[in-house]
Amino acid sequence: MNKTAIGIILALSCLLAVQTYRLHRVTEQTPSAASTAPKTQPDSTAGLSASGEAPADPTALSEDEEKARLDFYVEKLEQKDAEKTSKLTDPSGTTPSDGASDLRKLAKKAQKQLARNTASSSRTEDGDTPAVKAKKKNAEIQRLIKQAKDAMDQGDYGRAAELLNQSIETDPSNTESYRKLAKLYSTLGMTDDELQTYADWSAQRPDDASPYYQQARLLASLGRRDEALPYLDQFQQMTSGEPAAYPMAASLYRQLDMRAEEGDILQTWASSTPNSPDAHRALAQFYARTGDRAGAAGEFEALVQLTPDNARAYRDLAQAYQRLQQFEAAQNALVTAVNLQPENIQLRMQLAQAYRQNGDIDAAIQTYYDVLAAAPGSPEAVQAERVIIRIEQQAQQNAKPKRTKT
Repeated sequence: MNKTAIGIILALSCLLAVQTYRLHRVTEQTPSAASTAPKTQPDSTAGLSASGEAPADPTALSEDEEKARLDFYVEKLEQKDAEKTSKLTDPSGTTPSDGASDLRKLAKKAQKQLARNTASSSRTEDGDTPAVKAKKKNAEIQRLIKQAKDAMDQGDYGRAAELLNQSIETDPSNTESYRKLAKLYSTLGMTDDELQTYADWSAQRPDDASPYYQQARLLASLGRRDEALPYLDQFQQMTSGEPAAYPMAASLYRQLDMRAEEGDILQTWASSTPNSPDAHRALAQFYARTGDRAGAAGEFEALVQLTPDNARAYRDLAQAYQRLQQFEAAQNALVTAVNLQPENIQLRMQLAQAYRQNGDIDAAIQTYYDVLAAAPGSPEAVQAERVIIRIEQQAQQNAKPKRTKT
């Protein structure tokens, strides 16, 4: 019976290997929808002045927004690194489903039959099967990590570091402990220890791209450009074609003030994932920073096509048009933005200003009065009232007949 079961497993394993390889190739060549989907961010117009005047770089994300978007992609890549090992086998010894469900069910059935017949020989010295032992190890790691978190919450950072190092000793291949330990050292300003943690991580898991990125990021933040570049190069080689890696590499090039390289990577991101709003937004903001006004407008046009209900995207497009002196196009984009967010008083202020720039004074005055009615007593209402008075005074001055000299 054992020989029969073994024969079944060997035959099915060959079929599974072929099927898995084919599926893996398809996955590599076709990015999933999830890989290009941006982290949801609320529409806002933060950064506008009460007057509705645009700041120097109104399309730029705030520092917190940029960090949140980047953290999303960093976490995505770290998860992919962490899953590399778990995809090969789970603690029960079975392979996860990836589309070849019928073959896997047959293999699992054969494995169970073999396990029943050879259970005694698969036990370790302490009586546990390998699967049970793996589960116990994982539970121990999670216990140590939780204790480390509790220690950090109590301000006992030394104890937290000790516990995280202990969890790494328990399983040197678990990425979660490296990530948390490096973050702890970063919080404490222990740069050398943080760098060493990333080095240890990459030594134990040489196929993980995340520690190379983190080393490059840290060295770049320290102004050690020549040391950072080799890690950045290695990161890009390891993540070629991975959508999440584009914004990560671009952020490092920006940090290193390498504009040409940043632009190249952002263009590649936008062209390789044309349905990614984040990619077009990032490229548009790059163009705006570097003075390519037409390029910025083009990318914001692509963005509103992808996110037609995004008021912020229309606001950014309007400001790109204003830089090009295309005031009517800017006005139309702001009308759409206001229709999408009629309660947004700052957008209404911008629309009123656009009407003034386009010479439609009556529409501008009406929009300012709408602000007064919608948000009485607000800073925007105060500013709107002042602008109305200025416009009316200017109109009266223009209407006065000129005196003729006698």
